[in-house]
Amino acid sequence: MRLTIATACAALIAAATASNAQTVQQPTSAAPPKAAKAAVNPDKVVCRDIETTGSRLNKKRDCRTVRQWTEQNALDRQALDRQQANRYKNND
Repeated sequence: MRLTIATACAALIAAATASNAQTVQQPTSAAPPKAAKAAVNPDKVVCRDIETTGSRLNKKRDCRTVRQWTEQNALDRQALDRQQANRYKNND
């Protein structure tokens, strides 16, 4: 009896998964291509609010050019990659 119920449930799940896979459509090209984002003026000033950990109200505003934000993101990514690569070397 349990085997029959388990088999029926498995068949229903497989059928539902197959029907969902058929109804999923590929996303349309409504989003602008990445090349369009690169056309942003690198000297345009962009301000971001930096939230302070532990406070809902204390925020700092950091204004930089697009070029500076790009450089900072690259430096942050390099530092993160370096920390992750060295994580297992220090745990002998």
